[in-house]
Order: sequence, then structure tokens, then C-alpha cells
Amino acid sequence: MASHITSWEELLWVSEEVDEDTGDFQYTMFAVVEDDMIYYGQLNKSKADISFQDATEALSRIPDEGIFPRWLLDKVLTKAPEELPPGVFVRIGLYDIFLKHKVVHLLPQGLLEEAETMDILRHQPHPNIVRYYGCHARRGYITGLALERHPHDLESHLKSRHSIQDNELFMKSLESAVKHLHSLS
Repeated sequence: MASHITSWEELLWVSEEVDEDTGDFQYTMFAVVEDDMIYYGQLNKSKADISFQDATEALSRIPDEGIFPRWLLDKVLTKAPEELPPGVFVRIGLYDIFLKHKVVHLLPQGLLEEAETMDILRHQPHPNIVRYYGCHARRGYITGLALERHPHDLESHLKSRHSIQDNELFMKSLESAVKHLHSLS
């Protein structure tokens, strides 16, 4: 069982779902990660009406085999170091989106394919693509991908109304990264 939730900041994510057609509230879903184990909860209440006790009681652990690929010794994948340097984060699968579309069974294979792709990039890096440190492996499963954290994410950059200073340079950098990716296939 996940530890007791005492603040919304402890959650990996929290999201209120609404009907795409009507805009009517449907439910609130949330997740917590502890020692690379993912706990998921869903309640038919808005976030404002959920107590931390309600959220804690609604959490249940998602079994590793349901969302993570096995760490296979016959695959030549880079394993991330146990101690990650500052500025590195571990990206996990998009459980909430896969659950919403009823395709959670696709998560393990998708994460494995992404790890294989990132391993190719690790050996042939590009300056406009974040650095990959390897697979984060726990309990015999690949539980995430260790990536360099970029100082800005697109969403917060756009919300702060920052503009791209040099559109031409930005587009050339993006084009260079995309061409590099295509050259590897």
C-alpha cells in the first residue's frame, strides 16, 4: 500500500476527466510512485471534494507485469546507473492515457520499443535531443527511461508567454533533430 497522501504535490499526477462532447465532469484520477511501484486511484468526485484520506484509500498498486516490460538479459539495452546525476528524471509510461483508451496491455511493448530506440540514439546522439542514460530497471522489469531533464518544458514555456527569439534558428534546430532521427531508421 502506498503511504498516506498528505498533499497534492506528492502525486505523480492528478486529472479530472470530462466528457469530450458535453464537458460534464466524469471522475478524478491520480497516481503515486513509490520505489518505482505505481499506485493508481480514481474517484467519482471533483478534486476539490476529495480528502487526502479518500485519495489514499482509493489507491491500488498496478502490478509490474501489467505495465512494464521484463528486463531481458538477451536484449542489448543500456541499464541506467543506480545513482543518477542531478538533472535526470525517470519517465514512465502514460498509464492514464492508455487506461482511458482501454489499451493498457500495449504499455510494456511500447516501453520496450522506446528503450530500444533511445539506445540507438544514445550511441548516435544529437545536440537537439535530450541525453538518454538508460533503462531504469527494478524487480526484473524496465520501470522507466532515465533522461536528461531539459530546463524548460514546452507547456510552461508557452503558458509564461515566452516567445521563441529566433524562429529560423528554432526551425533549423528542429529540422536537424528530425533528419537525424530519420537517418537512423
